[in-house]
Amino acid sequence: MKFGKQNSLKPSGIIIICLITLIFSPSSALSEEAYNFERMWPTLEQPWYFYHPSDVAGDTSATLSVADVTAVTGAVAGVWAVVTPPGYGAEGVSVPEPVTFDLTDIGEGRYEGICEECFGFFGTYQAAVYAADDAGNTSLCETTSVYQSAGPDIYEEDDGRDAARVIVIDDEAQNHSLHEAGDEDWVRFYGLAGTVYTIGVTADSPGKILVGLYYEDNIIPQHEKYADEQWDWRCPLDSVYCLRIVNTAGETAAYSLKIYSPVAGLFPGYLKGAVTDSLSAEPVINALVRTDMGASVLSHPPNGGYRMLQEPATDVTITVGADGYEKRSISGLMISEGGSTVTDFGLDPVDTIPVARIDYPPPDKVVYEGEALSFQGSVTDGNEPFSYLWNLNGGEISDEEDPENVIFETAGSYTVIFGVTDGHGDTDETSVTVSVYAEPAAAIVSPLQDESVIQGDSGRCHRRIRGYGLSLELRGRS
Repeated sequence: MKFGKQNSLKPSGIIIICLITLIFSPSSALSEEAYNFERMWPTLEQPWYFYHPSDVAGDTSATLSVADVTAVTGAVAGVWAVVTPPGYGAEGVSVPEPVTFDLTDIGEGRYEGICEECFGFFGTYQAAVYAADDAGNTSLCETTSVYQSAGPDIYEEDDGRDAARVIVIDDEAQNHSLHEAGDEDWVRFYGLAGTVYTIGVTADSPGKILVGLYYEDNIIPQHEKYADEQWDWRCPLDSVYCLRIVNTAGETAAYSLKIYSPVAGLFPGYLKGAVTDSLSAEPVINALVRTDMGASVLSHPPNGGYRMLQEPATDVTITVGADGYEKRSISGLMISEGGSTVTDFGLDPVDTIPVARIDYPPPDKVVYEGEALSFQGSVTDGNEPFSYLWNLNGGEISDEEDPENVIFETAGSYTVIFGVTDGHGDTDETSVTVSVYAEPAAAIVSPLQDESVIQGDSGRCHRRIRGYGLSLELRGRS
């Protein structure tokens, strides 16, 4: 297998050359659903090399070229490739699906195809090539790697404390990029008091990448180190901690980040699953998941998933808790070397009583006959989902949260009631009194009709609005 760059074929993108031979055995000697496959490596003049990752260096498209594709019997019916983005299947990130595209026969056993807009994220992509013959047999795949050295990484947007991504203790290193001037990355983890964590960052610009460790909401870091200065840190309190990574020179840069602890041992297993609301089935984000053997992690978007490494054991207890929810524990879990134990948690919301509130209109709002009025309500505490009920206009009912265009046809005093029922069946209601006035009517009572006024004289004009008097003094010479 041989790979290399041939930019003359496509100046705007990298060309990946894959030299392979695919040998298909006759299908007549096999059952309809079975086939044999042999791989024969081509003979290459010395010196020869296996592939090295190609760098697309900012291009988002690339051409994949495959050579020496042959079949023992019949003909090659098709060749295609699958490009998988970096971090595909990783926890807590949204990564595009792998892209499948066909390669075109350009003669002499060579096939080419362009993967359009496949390489938009920073990191290493895996390209796998398959071939099939006209008897329906499919080869094993040949693979290569494509490195994108530019662009945002899969963890964006992570430019602030509130947007910090979860990092799993003892897991594989996260590969990040500071992809533009002023970019900064934040990650978060749950630290256990007394545990010693080793924080390691390697970077292509080690003297410029600064790593700060922040406790809770502090704006001043507890520690600051430059990349490649691995350090041990003893966690003082059970809490959420954040790391902020910046390039002090304001330049683009790439780095890898990993946090170690002595908890997982040499041959750990995975504990993973999802945390959801037991009533609504919605994901619960930032739930603390911890074991009785010292591992901990926070659940993350988009599905409330969690994953952590744990030393193998036969009787592990996991406890999960989150603000507004009852804690839940499961015991007797077995963790095997290199295995995965999947446990999902449905958390019960804390049973609090809902409190209804009318936000609009205020009690002193002036309303006239026939005037449209909108109402706005809200609820605090309680347990989702909520349902609403308004008693309006002397008996009119609405189940909207914020009913609009409510019209009071007759002057008077009306008591509007807003009721809320939560997911546990608990209720609350509140009310506001709406005073509706008759539509104002104006009339001029002085001067009288046809009354004469001498030029230069002063006079008064009286207008009365439903019991309210208004005097205007008019002066003029017309």
